[in-house]
Amino acid sequence: MNLNLKISSLRVGRFAIGKMANITSLILRALQSKELKLRNKEDTLIVRRDGEYLSDTLNISELEKIKRRGKAILLVELNEFHGASLVCNGISFEKLGFDVYYLVVWGPMIFDNPFFSLEKKDNIYTGTLNDIQNFLSKTELIKRNFDFIFYNTSFDWRGKSIFELLGRVPVGKFGFLMVEHNPIPNIKKLHEEFYRKKGMILHLSGFQGLPLLANTDNGLEKRKQKNKKIIRFAIVGAMSKKNRNFEQLARAMRRLIGEGTVNFFVHVVGPGNGCLPPDISPFVRFHGCLDYPSLYQVVRRSDYLLTLMDFSVEEHHKYIDNWSTGTSHLSYTTMKPVLIQRPFASSYGFNESNSLVYEVDSEKDQINLYKAMKTAIELNADDYEKMLLSLRQLTEELEERTQRELLKLIKRLSAEWE
Repeated sequence: MNLNLKISSLRVGRFAIGKMANITSLILRALQSKELKLRNKEDTLIVRRDGEYLSDTLNISELEKIKRRGKAILLVELNEFHGASLVCNGISFEKLGFDVYYLVVWGPMIFDNPFFSLEKKDNIYTGTLNDIQNFLSKTELIKRNFDFIFYNTSFDWRGKSIFELLGRVPVGKFGFLMVEHNPIPNIKKLHEEFYRKKGMILHLSGFQGLPLLANTDNGLEKRKQKNKKIIRFAIVGAMSKKNRNFEQLARAMRRLIGEGTVNFFVHVVGPGNGCLPPDISPFVRFHGCLDYPSLYQVVRRSDYLLTLMDFSVEEHHKYIDNWSTGTSHLSYTTMKPVLIQRPFASSYGFNESNSLVYEVDSEKDQINLYKAMKTAIELNADDYEKMLLSLRQLTEELEERTQRELLKLIKRLSAEWE
């Protein structure tokens, strides 16, 4: 091949590459334009409505006036978090025939409104921390009106025992039940060994041998269809390396974009936005912290949930048998398949039939999340529907197990306290 021919070939090659780049750029701009229109449509709906829910809550003083009709349980949350699990847990007790009453501290929990999905809203009470401490000190009133007190979180915002905050251990007629979100080290650290032996401590994933209290129902209808044009992934939670590997996500997204797979978008809900590099930002929407109605709106309009837990990061091992990732509960309640690494999947009942399970990266092979995202994007409607059916089966099994374990526990505690 002579020099002129070589130069000509190079020019053609460069022209072809440039042409492909232009085409990819046009496709990208078109898709982003469509996504922007959808975004704007969403944003007319995703509006924080502080104060709108206040009429749904009752002052704690009204809680003293309730007239008990049958089995009753008081669900208490003294923190600004775990609102989603509070509602799911209340629904679990309603299914067992309990009249459920919610008691939360006045403040962000009220404004973030985890109760929006409930049809019945005349059972939500609030007051200052001092009001709640005073109310729960009325031993005879509490035992007369409630079979159980249910503590949605065993610790306060300082990491101290909820009973240390209250200055006592308030109980209903048959005692109390409590969720321990962090069994190691809290059961020992917060002196919960006795309560564990009595079966009064539960866990949202049944880790560490604790009774299961799975969050599978929050009262919302579950959307089933997959988006046809732009596939949406959602990430919910703090953007922290302690919880998620965002570098792995960035690599996967760069590879997808580089090969021309641009019909996807990643929605991020939670505090922080500094863990993803600017070169992939056109494919990412940072929503920041949202109230619960807006959070669920983002998730329900997505197709998949990204967990981003990475077994090669030791801090993430806690999600195998100690901490329960909130992404799993979002998957159960919204019927959205997750993309999850294999070492974590079985802890939550996820497998190849109801999720997209991918392997841990090695030094030589760092494209497993990319392959899972590409599969998710290309999955046809029929196979997506099959995945949802399998996911629904999992949630039904978890709910049935939760109901069995709760009923057994309640019967035993009721007999012991009679």
